[in-house]
Amino acid sequence: MNPPVDLGTNIEDEDAQLPPLNTPVTEPPKRDWKPNQLQRYAKRVWLVLEDNDNIPPTGQFIGHNGTGFLLRPGTPAEVPVELLEILNNCEYLSPVVDPATKQILEYKPRLRFPYRLVKAPVEQEMV
Repeated sequence: MNPPVDLGTNIEDEDAQLPPLNTPVTEPPKRDWKPNQLQRYAKRVWLVLEDNDNIPPTGQFIGHNGTGFLLRPGTPAEVPVELLEILNNCEYLSPVVDPATKQILEYKPRLRFPYRLVKAPVEQEMV
């Protein structure tokens, strides 16, 4: 059996004191908030994802150039036009079955996340 190896320490100064454990936090951490990322896209459309077994209950995350979008089925969302290209290219091959023999004849490409374009929702004023 080999003797234990001294792996050293990640503290450069041997006299440095570590902060005490379980100290209460006096101020919240400072966040570096980003501006609304949707503003940098000039052309935007409203769409609704159709209900689908491929979409998790929390929604489907889709990203484009570092900007993320969480789309929930049945909920209208304003997205850039570039996201339509991503949704159009998300395809899977679905089998086409012969009803008489129950054998697969071919595979047909289908949209993984079907969607429909909708008009922008009208905000109603509270009276």
